Formats: sequence, structure tokens, C-alpha cells
Amino acid sequence: MPTAFDALKGRLKQAQIAQAFGQAFADSYLATAFGALPKSEVDLLVFGLLIQTGVLQADQPIYDMARSLNITPAKARNLLFQHQLRTLDDDALNRSVLIAVRHGRYSVDQQRLSLGIESPLVRSAIEARSKAKGVFADISLSGEILRIPMTQFGVFITAFLSQDQQRQLQERLQAGGVLQAEGLVPTLNRAGRWFAAQVAGGAAEQVPGKIGEFFEWVQTAATGAGGGLPAEIAQLFG
Repeated sequence: MPTAFDALKGRLKQAQIAQAFGQAFADSYLATAFGALPKSEVDLLVFGLLIQTGVLQADQPIYDMARSLNITPAKARNLLFQHQLRTLDDDALNRSVLIAVRHGRYSVDQQRLSLGIESPLVRSAIEARSKAKGVFADISLSGEILRIPMTQFGVFITAFLSQDQQRQLQERLQAGGVLQAEGLVPTLNRAGRWFAAQVAGGAAEQVPGKIGEFFEWVQTAATGAGGGLPAEIAQLFG
């Protein structure tokens, strides 16, 4: 029975992909001298070319990537981290971080917001930004889940907004009549407490979707787009 690794090798045999892969490999491998690249760099070169030629997708699940390469998930994750570290510029990383925060796979218990992220570089960037704001997230044993205290919900959100975006969001909340006198972060913390209360009240299954909707609204409002304060968002600050 064919394996995922067999399927990968089959895609590499396609004429157009094989030509593009071979030419790019030769150009990089022979850039200085034959055999100058150490094995780890050759592995990373091959991995990057598999993504560049579309044989692998950088955003596919780590498990699927590991199966396709016939390696452990840990090695696949490390290869992806090294590849992202070398190929994602700051703008691309910022976009990836915002997408991950906006469309993250969230879960909530009574005390913490959990965010699952497979991309190792994006996860590291989110953790670093959170720490810079004084939010020290717990990390699961798998290294793929960040858990943020709900008491720091507002700080976590503002870690991913520029000063201008925070001002835009504050103005939108003020116009909607929900901005606290203490400022933006305490106001956003009220939403965090609302989510925690929903979990405590037995509505945990509805919370992840509402958090995703909330982050989407925040990022829209922070750009000055949209209008007004939707009723479903206003209730979070009640």
C-alpha cells in the first residue's frame, strides 16, 4: 500500500516540479564548492525546495508533513522553524501572527485562554510579544498550545496592536459607550471576565467561536473600518 512518503516522491517525479527542484538544488548546492554544505543545511535546502515547488505546504499540519517526509513530528517542526526563520521577513511574520490570533483555535477554562498554534515561529513570536507586555503564557508539553491568564486578556490583545490601532479601538469603544475611565486594557479585561463567566455558567462550547468573532471585530475596529458597536460585541462589556 503506498505511503505518504511514496506520494511525495511521486509528486517530485512530475516533469515541471522535477526540473524546478533540480535546477534550484544545483544552484544552491554548488553556489560555493561541492560538498561545502553540511548535512543539516542540505536537509534544510531540500525542505525549503519542497515547499517552494508546492510538494509540501508550509501551513499544513505538522503530522501530515512528518508523514510525507517519513520523519518524526519533532524533526518536521524543527525544519519548519528553521525555514520560517530564514524566509519570513518582519512584515510577513506580523501578518502571520495577526492571522493566528484572529483565527486561532481557542479554548477557555475558568482561568485561562488557550490558543493552539502549529507554526513554531509564529508561536514563538506571539509568546515573545506577550512577554514584552508582561503576559507570561504557560506552554503545553507539546509546545503547541499557549495558555494566557484571563485576568490579562486586555494586555494580551493590545500586544498585537500598534499605538495608532489601540487609539482607533479606544475611540470605537468610547463611541459605543463601553469604555471605562481607566482606559483600554481594563475595558478589554471586562470582555475576558465575560468569557470566563460563560465558561463557569456551562456555556463553554460557545466561547471559542465568540472569542474568534471578538478578535475579528477588534482588528477591524483597530483599523478604523466598520461602524458602530455591534450588539453581540457590546454585551461582552456589560
